[in-house]
Amino acid sequence: MNRLTNLTKKSLGLLGAVLCLLCLPVFLVYARPWGRQSVNWSILPEDGQEWQGSNGWTVYVLRGGTRVLLTPNGSGGYDGCEPGETFFLTRNWDVDMAQPVLRIHAATSSVAVWADGLLCYTDAPLVEGSPDTGIALPQLEQERYDPVEVALYGVTPGSELTLAQTAPLLGEKPGTTVYPCDVQVENLFGYERGLIAPAYNLGLLCALLGLVGALLCILAAQQKDAALLLLALLAFARAANAVTRAAFFSQFTQLYTIDLSTLTGLAAFTLMLAFFAARLGPAHGLGVALAVLHGGAVAGALAAQAVGLTTDTALFFSRLPERLMPFLLAAVVALCAWKAHAGHAFSRLFLRVLAAGAAVCAAWLCVWLGFHRETLLRLLGGQVVYEVFLREPLLWLAQGAVLVTVLIGAYRSAAAAREERVFTALRTAALQQSYENLRSHQNEVMLLRHDVNRHYTALKALLEEGQTDRAKRYLDDLTGQQKELPPVVNSANELVNILLNSRVAQARQLGLQVEIERMNVPAHLPLSDAEIVSLVLNIVDNAIEAAQKAEKQPGLLRLSMNCKNGYLTFSCENSAPVHPEKTTQSPYHGYGLRIVERILTPYGKLMTTRQEMGSYHVTIALPLAGVQS
Repeated sequence: MNRLTNLTKKSLGLLGAVLCLLCLPVFLVYARPWGRQSVNWSILPEDGQEWQGSNGWTVYVLRGGTRVLLTPNGSGGYDGCEPGETFFLTRNWDVDMAQPVLRIHAATSSVAVWADGLLCYTDAPLVEGSPDTGIALPQLEQERYDPVEVALYGVTPGSELTLAQTAPLLGEKPGTTVYPCDVQVENLFGYERGLIAPAYNLGLLCALLGLVGALLCILAAQQKDAALLLLALLAFARAANAVTRAAFFSQFTQLYTIDLSTLTGLAAFTLMLAFFAARLGPAHGLGVALAVLHGGAVAGALAAQAVGLTTDTALFFSRLPERLMPFLLAAVVALCAWKAHAGHAFSRLFLRVLAAGAAVCAAWLCVWLGFHRETLLRLLGGQVVYEVFLREPLLWLAQGAVLVTVLIGAYRSAAAAREERVFTALRTAALQQSYENLRSHQNEVMLLRHDVNRHYTALKALLEEGQTDRAKRYLDDLTGQQKELPPVVNSANELVNILLNSRVAQARQLGLQVEIERMNVPAHLPLSDAEIVSLVLNIVDNAIEAAQKAEKQPGLLRLSMNCKNGYLTFSCENSAPVHPEKTTQSPYHGYGLRIVERILTPYGKLMTTRQEMGSYHVTIALPLAGVQS
């Protein structure tokens, strides 16, 4: 029944894992936009790039009903336009795209769009007719930050697309330079997905960080560890940082002088330093000093932004926390390396997780730069500041490593507690069974002692009467009764006695022949109680199971424990099938010996196994250096 229950649990767990894997693509289907569903028709080059020409556009103005071409200046601008004059961009529609959408980035000017001379869109009043009718567009009263989006229906390759803009009113002389706005063409579905993806990713990230923060709060309450609350606040600060970086956030906040996106990221870093200060122990003032230093710098930056100071001193204090972050992070890693060398378990695990994460991130960065060669060239050319480029990935790496380390530690603690409960239950059951066995043995001994005087009197009478043969038969009967008494393990180690006595009684009940050669076990062993239970029961239980399957019955179980030359040797011999079934496990002892090997690894893993015709031997040696018997 237990095996059926365990099989059902494993099957349900496997089914749940498969369903999660199947649902994962559904959840992530909108996580990335369709990058190949857009075309960039912009004339103005990006920062650091050379001008690649007009990109298929013809730029002109209308004067007296005649098109007058503007002169490109080689940097994305065009000369020859009057201040406030409307200029036009026209090109051939050469893309085959279903339901295209124009995204026009015009910050200061009204715009109008025509396809084959038909007006498709305008945000200026009283615009009618084709672009050749001399339309004048007004300047916007205030800048707009979002692009103008125009859906084009029915446009086909070969159509003529025309856009109109207004030259800025700045300048007192003719020949003002104008810069055509950036224009992108996107598939309608790709455009919608491009809108959904950032919000979707933000929602997933905030949900994940919120879940981690809630889990850390629960762990802090269970373990009564206030340091975990700092990590929970770190997760919430990271979620707030992601929200404040979103494009829509600036439309709702009124704190114009305070950069919340930067401050939430700095606060998360300060919380990480505070967690390390608490986790590495109060005796190390360096961690506390690092946290206080960065926290003070963040407070100074907040004060400088709140007051709105623009002096060089205020700018220095505003940027100080970000400049300190690489040095403080290096100091934390160095402190963890020193503590790990001294045997600090958390520091050792953190460094391993950090190294693994750094390797994965480095590999991903190499692949990403391979697909973004423009960024790679800018990095190699020194056009990108490495500190700014790597700061955010390094922060996510360090803080992610801290969170993963804590979660791994919590999982290990839960697994150890669960294993301890199992061992405690096994020990309790073995103790109860051993008690019943000892009581039964004691009752048999008391019965024999009760009859001993009667047996002596009967033997004496038989000998006095000269019935020697009858007296011998009587003695043989008594000897047989003594042999029927079950063997009892009685060493100096109480736990070993309990475990072996329970298993010896079980073996006898199964009809096995049990032999105990010697039991010289010290009261104290270098193993924990859980390790003793696991080591003894894995060896003996598998031996009993193999002896039951032996061709020759009754099967044999022979045990021996003895101290010699500073070692405790434990020998177990059992009957076994002559032709065991070939499995991926060890022939008779299965995974039990693997567990025994893991327990013995810190002590040299001194273990030998020997398989003979119809028998199996296991012998282990445990060093007893420093153990008092």
